[in-house]
Amino acid sequence: MRKKNVSKAFLLILLAGIVYACMEEGDFLSSKRSLPPEVSAAQKWYESQTGGEDLMWKSVDGNETNTFTPDWTKAFWNEDKDYRVTEVHLIGDERLVFLASECADMYQSTGDERYNASDIRLVIRTNKETKETDGFIMILFPDLDYLEKNRDHPLVDMSYLKRNKDFGGIIYYHDMEGNFVNGWKYTEGVPYAIYPAKEVEKTSDGPLRSTTYCDYVCVTTEHYVDWYVNGDFDHTQYKGTTTSCYYTNCWTDYSDSNSGGYGGGGGGSTNTGNTTTSPKAKKIFRNSNMTQANWEKLEKMIDKIMQDCMGSALYNGLVDYLGGKTLTIQFGTKNEFTYDGQTAGIMLKGTESNRLFHEMLHAYQAYNETNAAADIAASINNEIETRYAQYLYVSSQPEYSGSTWEKEWTTKQGRKEIAKLSHRIDSHGKLKPGVTEDELNLYIVNDARSALQVPGSVYANDPYNYERIGTANFKNLNKLTKDC
Repeated sequence: MRKKNVSKAFLLILLAGIVYACMEEGDFLSSKRSLPPEVSAAQKWYESQTGGEDLMWKSVDGNETNTFTPDWTKAFWNEDKDYRVTEVHLIGDERLVFLASECADMYQSTGDERYNASDIRLVIRTNKETKETDGFIMILFPDLDYLEKNRDHPLVDMSYLKRNKDFGGIIYYHDMEGNFVNGWKYTEGVPYAIYPAKEVEKTSDGPLRSTTYCDYVCVTTEHYVDWYVNGDFDHTQYKGTTTSCYYTNCWTDYSDSNSGGYGGGGGGSTNTGNTTTSPKAKKIFRNSNMTQANWEKLEKMIDKIMQDCMGSALYNGLVDYLGGKTLTIQFGTKNEFTYDGQTAGIMLKGTESNRLFHEMLHAYQAYNETNAAADIAASINNEIETRYAQYLYVSSQPEYSGSTWEKEWTTKQGRKEIAKLSHRIDSHGKLKPGVTEDELNLYIVNDARSALQVPGSVYANDPYNYERIGTANFKNLNKLTKDC
């Protein structure tokens, strides 16, 4: 009986209040073919540096180790104007599989191996001008959004020199001694640095510092030993888990510390920056660290939103409520509106206007509640209204037909049941002829709410206000569309 060690790493992306590839076989060298000169040169350099010994790998905290052997039959090389780079697949004493948490969930529920995508490579890089060569370990794996768009071959075109422009996932690097050097969380092709966070509670919901916010990223590694008898699989032995955590996409909020709470014109601070460029975006948002390119992207998204009657009313409504103050804004790893009764802000994943519309409407809802507690007590009610308004907005766009969004709103349960509200209420949130308040309310509670609050979902434990009956759940939509 022999054993084969297996380790599976699941990426858990949690929002703290500090709110911190595999090539196809054909792309590698056949074992029956001689190595090309570029790969042979890389192999010789590797052997000169290591004496032909295996590579050591250490986890971020240094508590885990593994040994890797380069498989030179699975090597390829490419170059740009500055570097010639050879990449080699690494075989570990324990096989490490890194998965984003949502990919792990899909893999466990479906058994589809395509969700089980990651790669660990040795990278040997030569500077063409200086002729200097160095080497390091690169680990890369996709997030679910990227994987769903590239399910069959998510990493086939990924290399050290080439990043797909819409890549989402994690890439991090270790030196030749196995020590963690740096890492990057990619969101639609935009990289955000990750930083080790050894002593931070995963459940923390408060700021690291009063003005600093980050995404919080944890990688949990499950260790297994697969046992084989006479070459045939016999059973798997579970050995436990370990976790490493990071901060990523950190940003700083320089808001007015005296800003007030919701319902009284608070939840924001005055934007004292240059508003001559991207004026509409800077009228309601602030982020002193945002690049001009991102401000321009935000401005274009708002321009698109304001071409819609409801969207224009939403923007102007926020301007009125803010009264010269602003909401924080950042591009990050998820779409989210957050507030604590003092400050409010939006995190945005990507540059699709309907995502921004969704989060802006959550901000509008918060200002229309009597207080922050009332908004929280109706979290699911507000999510249903926001999703329905988002559906009305995105489905009115000329590019909607045949798009990914049309597929999502007609196939995904959490969106499909919301879209079906259009059979019962109109675009103003009013009852359609022949539909009663009781009938609408029954559908909202039993279908729309249930579709969001499936066990294990992010909404599973959020509160629903059963005292809001039928069309009372769409008061903001009705207000925004009164002139449409």
